[in-house]
Amino acid sequence: EIAGWSFDALRSDGRLLKQIARAARQAVAVSALQFGVSPPRAAMLIRSGALKTLLRTAPSAVPFDLETYLAFHFTKVGDQTRQTLDSWIAAGQAAGKPVDAIAALREQLPTRAP
Repeated sequence: EIAGWSFDALRSDGRLLKQIARAARQAVAVSALQFGVSPPRAAMLIRSGALKTLLRTAPSAVPFDLETYLAFHFTKVGDQTRQTLDSWIAAGQAAGKPVDAIAALREQLPTRAP
């Protein structure tokens, strides 16, 4: 959403990709804490380079326009997405875990009309 639902725009924004990867790792850590489990080691593989590769290859792996689908789906569930980000931020802050990357992404999302 921040990149205008464009994989090309997202792939070309290295700063945003790094922020997304970092936020994803923070979200995994907070979720693991909430569920009382250890974060999966694979979470450490969430890096901007891996996301860039995924953004390049994923569209060819599905028989439909993936960008259009994701824009439609996540526009529909945008309020839930924002609530989830807010809950990760609150839970992480309460536990003293870093959530700065999640919070920065949350701040970049456009506000939605009530």
